[in-house]
Amino acid sequence: MKVLILTALFAGVGITAIAGPTVLPLPPGATGLALAWTPGGDALVVVYKLADSSLRLRVVEVPEGNVRWEKHIGGIPRGDPRPPLFSVRVSEDGTWIAVGSPWGILIFSSAGRLTWAYPVGLGELPFLLRFLHVDDRSPQDYLALVVARAERWWPPMVASPYADVTMEIRTLDANWALNDDAPFGAWPLPIFTSRADYSRDGKVFAAATMNPRTGAWLLGFLGGEVEEGGHYLTGVLGDVAEPTALAVSPDGGEVALGLGTRRPGEVPLIRRLDPVSGEELAAYFPCGEYQCFIAALDWSHDGRYLAYSAQAEGFFRLGIVDLETGDETVLCEGRGNEVCPASPAFSPTGDYLATLGKRVVVLWRIPEG
Repeated sequence: MKVLILTALFAGVGITAIAGPTVLPLPPGATGLALAWTPGGDALVVVYKLADSSLRLRVVEVPEGNVRWEKHIGGIPRGDPRPPLFSVRVSEDGTWIAVGSPWGILIFSSAGRLTWAYPVGLGELPFLLRFLHVDDRSPQDYLALVVARAERWWPPMVASPYADVTMEIRTLDANWALNDDAPFGAWPLPIFTSRADYSRDGKVFAAATMNPRTGAWLLGFLGGEVEEGGHYLTGVLGDVAEPTALAVSPDGGEVALGLGTRRPGEVPLIRRLDPVSGEELAAYFPCGEYQCFIAALDWSHDGRYLAYSAQAEGFFRLGIVDLETGDETVLCEGRGNEVCPASPAFSPTGDYLATLGKRVVVLWRIPEG
């Protein structure tokens, strides 16, 4: 496959030696929906939609862009009111690939063979998949997922404007039995899938949810030394901001919270919090005085960098914050995700940041040190 090299707009300091991005094109008319790295960082798994609403799953090598295999995985039903939100996850040993959508959860082998297909109820929307296993010697025979449930999906104000959010653990077998679940509260519609996250080792899960009766936001978490807990975010958010993105640090010791606000320049849009105490550890203003909200966050595997994607009325910005120095590097900005892609995801090796655009996957090489 031909790999394109494009020039982007760079600003700021911090990561000063980032070269021009490598662009891995998707087929004409395609729209990228979700991506995930393989454990070795040598390939990306991409879910995308074609112009006829058919869905494809592709595994592409990095950085060469060679396609290992590709599968047709169904299509988006015409007139379905559920948000077309997709997620994809690769197991830690690279054996399985899980794809979640409003129309089912599919489990593929690393070679592309469909192993399991699980149905999804009409009022359910599964996402944020994570493979789990009992111990290091057993196969990864559980799948954790977040499920949002609503009586009606469109228009959201006709019925309840909220979706109830639950984290579930199910067995990966023909029974798809529920092993455990933890209700987390509610999210306003439309749903942003990035308001929850797992730590890299899968031991900590955190989510920002709302109390529909009071409108107060809560940061809740499961796992770690404390096992479970929560904090109201009133002191962090005040009455002028709400969570729009969340990411858990690799060791589970911190939570990065992305915000949207009606007072740009006055309220930091990224805050780092201690999930146990609720204490604020650091804050950042990635958009300066411009109106925007943080759409997605991702920690590098060594915990040094935090990537963000920000949006505002068709304007996109992608950047990286060096958490050791506080310096920020703007990788690109402009109108439309064709100019500046979103959905940042650091590779397991720390060499690349992958982002997903309308017709492309874009790789940003991260220098050592």
